[in-house]
Amino acid sequence: MSTGFSKPATLEAFVLEKMVTTRLPGLAFALIEKGQVVHQRGMGFTNLDRRNTPTEKTMFGIGSVTKVFTALAVMQLREQGKLDLEDPVGDYLGIPLLARDEPIRIRHFLSHSSGIPALGFSESKMSRRWHTEGYPIGSTADLLTFMAGSESWIHSEPGKRWAYLNEGYVLLGAIIEAASGVPYTQYIKQALLEPLDMKRSHFERKIVEQDENRVTPYMRDRDNKLFVGSNLYSDIPAAGGLVSTVEDLSKLTLALLNDGITEDGVQIIESESLSLMQTPAVEMTASETNLFPNQRGSCSIERFGLGLYLQEDFLGINVAGHGGGVMGSTGHIAFAPKEGLGVVLQTNGHGYPMRQLTLAAIAHGLGLDFEDLPFIKLDRLLQRLTGSYRSFRDTMEAEVHRRGDNLELSIWMFNEDRKVWLTPESVTEDHALFTTFSSGRSSPVEFIFSNERVDLLYERYAFRKTN
Repeated sequence: MSTGFSKPATLEAFVLEKMVTTRLPGLAFALIEKGQVVHQRGMGFTNLDRRNTPTEKTMFGIGSVTKVFTALAVMQLREQGKLDLEDPVGDYLGIPLLARDEPIRIRHFLSHSSGIPALGFSESKMSRRWHTEGYPIGSTADLLTFMAGSESWIHSEPGKRWAYLNEGYVLLGAIIEAASGVPYTQYIKQALLEPLDMKRSHFERKIVEQDENRVTPYMRDRDNKLFVGSNLYSDIPAAGGLVSTVEDLSKLTLALLNDGITEDGVQIIESESLSLMQTPAVEMTASETNLFPNQRGSCSIERFGLGLYLQEDFLGINVAGHGGGVMGSTGHIAFAPKEGLGVVLQTNGHGYPMRQLTLAAIAHGLGLDFEDLPFIKLDRLLQRLTGSYRSFRDTMEAEVHRRGDNLELSIWMFNEDRKVWLTPESVTEDHALFTTFSSGRSSPVEFIFSNERVDLLYERYAFRKTN
């Protein structure tokens, strides 16, 4: 089915467009097929003052892509007989961890199905109260103290419900230490980074910050202004602390595409373990909707395996991978095992979703037009509908703003702006139906469009787009 990445310029133009519209300072990516990197490119800037372009050797914080290494380490230790996926995590942590009176097992932490909801210790770095410093947790003991008392927040038994849990992966790092007898970072270096020849991947702040070929991570404030962020340096880095490069992550992706065998022929993980990681363990709580008639990829199902997101039946193929974002850096790796396609993306900012960029790249590698993907068609539609509107003879004014994948309609009145939230329901060639909820009832909001104009119908009102 794959036709390969024969025309990367088309994809690069799309990437640049999204960099501009979502204010991504810099980006680097690699495209993989048939066991090798066939194209790699850096775009934008590593630093807005120096204005250097990133390369495949430039260091980025990879955030939660680190979890793939943590999951691989757990599977290695399982192969060595040092732990079992059915072991209760409390056996390694010194205290029992339960969800609704049932023991949480290692496989539950790997698949984010422990029953514990995200408690927010990592996310606190992005919160209004704890911004940048984060909640004061510096060790596994601190984390366990933090988690104590969360029992009443648990509403699901282990294995029943997916809830992304950074805390669980930090504790997997402690389990790796207990099972292997060495510190987590030492184990990852010796068992994964060195065999993969990932020489520019590090956990240590000193090593990274002495290297000139690294990005400055950037975050955006509420006014959309960029400011300098930080990598996630920590003594408990198993959930997101690795700094790496596109070149190094390509080596990992190539091994994942090659039954766990590196370019130098080293088996870092057995084929059976890798297959288990790509076996669905729990269904995701979100699902795709059929907004567009005859849309491609409409039957795609998202599940989670052991350390990997699984996109099943995406354009007729299965895609595995993981993304990450941390304090000014985002990235993603994705691979289609049967087709031999892989994508690695890293940026020094937060903007257009990296998962969507990687899926667009995978579609491109299949020889398909990624503009036909539902999330890209929705993106184009929302861009078209956003703007200023006027009623007949300019008697009333309205604005339509984009809010994620929804719209907000604001009608200007003398004493207030009447605002309603619009959720997309269905789209045809010349019509888009949205739904809003107000005054205890749901109401349709319609956009009717042609090459010449866009009309908006809401309750008694009709508006026409002016720009």
